[in-house]
Amino acid sequence: MFACGHSDVGSARTTVICPPVLSSAADWQRTCNLFQPGQWLHVVGEYSVNSTPSVCDPSQPGFIKIWVNGVLWNMAVHAPTGCMSQYHVVPAAASSPLNIGTMAYDAGFQGAIGKVAIYNYLLDDTQVRDHYTAMTGKQPTGSCGIDCTF
Repeated sequence: MFACGHSDVGSARTTVICPPVLSSAADWQRTCNLFQPGQWLHVVGEYSVNSTPSVCDPSQPGFIKIWVNGVLWNMAVHAPTGCMSQYHVVPAAASSPLNIGTMAYDAGFQGAIGKVAIYNYLLDDTQVRDHYTAMTGKQPTGSCGIDCTF
């Protein structure tokens, strides 16, 4: 995972920290100040165990797809982030609660969450872009390869 900004030199990697670093969003932060305080973002996350991308360890199936403002995060560039194998997770039905804004009760998202929708099926790219447009009145722009732009 990268902090805000970096450069690759051969096999060495130099990281430049541009405060504030947004922890788990650091892969989106390779461009300094990509996310700003007070900025609303349309975020979609999907979890699937139906397939495992080739960049992930198949012994721990599943992956997460993430879109920000209708732009799909490129897992092939940012792997292993997004692979369940990164966290050594093997999906199983259990009684754990669904947490929004935190992954543990000892830390939480410091901000506002405007709307939440949960589906019992995966959205396709067009549906995600259409949801973004319906919520904002804007078309998605940008890309998320090595660096992300919106």
